[in-house]
Amino acid sequence: MNLGYEVPELNEILAEQAKLLWHTPNLYKNHLQEEVAEKLANGKEYISYFCNSGAEANEAAIKLARKATGKTKIITFTNSFHGRTYGAMSATAQTSIQEGFQPLVPDFVYLPYNDLASIEQALDKQTAAVMLELIQGEGGVIPADEKWIQKIVERCKETETLLIIDEIQTGIGRTGTLYAYETYQIEPDIFTLAKGLGNGIPVGAMLGKKSLAKVFNPGSHGSTFGGNKLAMSIANQVVEQINQPIFLQGVQKKRIIQLGGQAIVLDSKSTQMGRGEPIEDTANVMSGYVDGIMIRTFSDQMVEELAKEASIPVINGLTDDHHPCQILADFQTIYEIKGKLAGLKLAYIGDGNNMAHSFLIGGSLVGMDVTIAAPEGYEPKAEFIIIAQKNAEKSGSKIDILNDPVKAAKDADILVTDVWASMGAEAEQKEREERFKNFQINNRLAVQAKKDFLFLHCLPAHRGEEVSADIIDGNHSAIYQEAENRLHAQKALMIKVMGNL
Repeated sequence: MNLGYEVPELNEILAEQAKLLWHTPNLYKNHLQEEVAEKLANGKEYISYFCNSGAEANEAAIKLARKATGKTKIITFTNSFHGRTYGAMSATAQTSIQEGFQPLVPDFVYLPYNDLASIEQALDKQTAAVMLELIQGEGGVIPADEKWIQKIVERCKETETLLIIDEIQTGIGRTGTLYAYETYQIEPDIFTLAKGLGNGIPVGAMLGKKSLAKVFNPGSHGSTFGGNKLAMSIANQVVEQINQPIFLQGVQKKRIIQLGGQAIVLDSKSTQMGRGEPIEDTANVMSGYVDGIMIRTFSDQMVEELAKEASIPVINGLTDDHHPCQILADFQTIYEIKGKLAGLKLAYIGDGNNMAHSFLIGGSLVGMDVTIAAPEGYEPKAEFIIIAQKNAEKSGSKIDILNDPVKAAKDADILVTDVWASMGAEAEQKEREERFKNFQINNRLAVQAKKDFLFLHCLPAHRGEEVSADIIDGNHSAIYQEAENRLHAQKALMIKVMGNL
């Protein structure tokens, strides 16, 4: 019940749909299925199959994985729960669930949860899929370790094994993002949903990468009542409501409160500043409410004016020209792995955006050589290059701005990139893909860097665009450590600017 009981909007939608068609065979087009499928894909290339429960969704995932790969071995984990139908029960590594129903569906291998060594040994080229929950709910609330998940993703790619994420308990906003897998910065090949999707109305879904859709030909799989119009009308409204930023921010606030903190999230619609109130008024009012402000906005000028007028610390969370909090996390990651910052060469290859500006300024302050390679016309702004050059004169570092990515990557200790179209440039996506195609960080550039180079990306990443999958998911990548360090860097920053917390 992700939205609770007696939700007026859901009651109205259900009553209205009950006056119309309840069900049509899946032979016919169903516009509600199309709408829900698009919302569940959430901008990614997933195709949806609709059913009535989580167990049915997992049965579909098991069948799809075996048929797509031509292999039968599926790895699941102790204390998992995937359902009580025959295949889902066989995937569930609990004897209490399986007792009395043997023989089970063969070729399921059960491994200890969060155990790296067993994954290395068991996940081989004979494996069709790894199926797991990112937070187990049987025998406690047990989250998956990030390093363990990273290893599974790596091994799946190496062995051409599909990754199935069971999101039946965690999906549809329950962890502060639409799906729990987003927190781990991964994209499964297949994932399954139910429970929260219908807010009490029976509905389940299996989503698979578009490339897998052709595997299920007519007659391969189906559900008589799956995706019926009553269920889809509710699912459509549930996903629409939950996938609003303000709703998910509310979930994240509750998580912070449970950890002993308190957060107030204000967007442009919920502050007078968004209605034309002078910044100085907002600054003075907020100074009486809270102990610190982090602002994500467009112009640096707004951040500077807010900081000038407020009597409490103001942190620049993100602007069009700067992303300083991310750079703190990046430098922390580099220092943890390389043991130093000064004297290293960092090559940023891609759009000369706020990340490029922040690397220029931050790197030049700590004595790091920074090279930016961008297509002509997409270089960093001149004013920030000048600041970096002045810093470099004092720190002894070197600043280079190039249009040649190969030359930029030469002898680099760190290779970094960012998405090609962001911060208002999304409409230029196709044009930028053409202009930036030679600036992808891939093996062509990686061989130019030092053998022990480090790859960073602030995420989200588009594999196959600014970086190839083998680089971002390979042994040189530290993106998950980098993502984790955003938390630790911000804690350190708050202590620095707000005193001993």
